[in-house]
Amino acid sequence: MMADRMCFTKLGLGLIVACWIVSLAGTVRADEPPPFPEVTFLKTKTDVPFAILGAKPAAPAPTIFVFGGDMRNSLIQEDGNRLGRILIPHGYFCVSLDIPCHGTDVRPGEKSGDLTGWKDRVVKGENIVAQFTERFSKVLDHLIEEKYTDPTQITVSGTSRGGFAAIHAGAADPRVKQIIAFAPVTHLPALAEFKGAETNELALSLTPIHVAGNLVGKPLMIIIGNQDLRVSTDDSLALAREVVKLSTGKINPIPVELRLVGTIGHRLHAVPMPQYGQLCAPHDEVANWMLAQRVKK
Repeated sequence: MMADRMCFTKLGLGLIVACWIVSLAGTVRADEPPPFPEVTFLKTKTDVPFAILGAKPAAPAPTIFVFGGDMRNSLIQEDGNRLGRILIPHGYFCVSLDIPCHGTDVRPGEKSGDLTGWKDRVVKGENIVAQFTERFSKVLDHLIEEKYTDPTQITVSGTSRGGFAAIHAGAADPRVKQIIAFAPVTHLPALAEFKGAETNELALSLTPIHVAGNLVGKPLMIIIGNQDLRVSTDDSLALAREVVKLSTGKINPIPVELRLVGTIGHRLHAVPMPQYGQLCAPHDEVANWMLAQRVKK
């Protein structure tokens, strides 16, 4: 029986991409985590809507924000929040809020989930990132004040457009300690929906690479397909390299990890890979990575 192997490719600036090569026998996976708890919809004292999984923790808990689209589906869809489902038995508390143009943030004339809404708002001069991160910080204020959240253990995560939101939330609020981005949007003009606005000044300014300095020192994990043309693998690589560059000489080791995995198009999670005898399940790997870094009290 062949042992599982891992090969590493050094990309410079201290960044390493890990490529997993799994034997035909596959790997032994842990038992499946319990089902998702019920979703509860709440509001801050300033009327910012958000949602949580399950009930309020008995004491301030490690908290993971999950972004993907509208708050409910972000929390209960396996592709978007398997990570949260794994972490809940370890004492984590899951929260979400609607990203721009989704759920309660949809405006008349906009279609929920359609990223042309992002383009339309940006072209009109609206800073969709500043609007979102302001709402995020207000929710975080509320959760800390009301003793839901341990202020020393706050993670943001997201998939695709939600990864874009997570990176910006992590950069905007210094209380965020970890950022997880699955197949993230890291350059708005790379999206097909931004056709015709590729040179828009505001759209270009919202590229996360411009806030890379605010990510220095925060453990950052990006997992993306090795040829994701929907959101651009190259732009995710550029972001990771920039954070590493700005971190050099300030922290060692630099807590930035980029995983390139073999996927089908933009779909990253639970992709059947029968030639390897298992599923591609990056959420399981990320859960282990997070738990290894968890603050000990």
